[in-house]
Amino acid sequence: MPDRYFCVKMTVVIEEEGILPKKQQIEKRFVLIKAKSGEDAYEQLEKREHEYARPYLNPYGRFVRWRVECYDDCYETDIESPADLDNPAGVEVYSKLSIRKNKDKAIWDGKF
Repeated sequence: MPDRYFCVKMTVVIEEEGILPKKQQIEKRFVLIKAKSGEDAYEQLEKREHEYARPYLNPYGRFVRWRVECYDDCYETDIESPADLDNPAGVEVYSKLSIRKNKDKAIWDGKF
């Protein structure tokens, strides 16, 4: 099976050395990765977690790291090659279906 492009949604916690804040700052991060399957995408990213958490010195002289807390979702895209990213109409990299109450309260008549 050829590699496909997957978008992995993760939660990243921003930690500052020596600080225990009452509220944590987090980031929802979406990473596009080439993999054989969703499981393979997760495995590849887990192997590189230390790269995401590499500390750096902020302007106040404290070390900061962005630590991957969890992997929230994985979406297989329709991207087949990097050239697909040049599509003028854009390219879908993530989608999540859900259900909500119908706001329109109208039936679509099938016309455009």
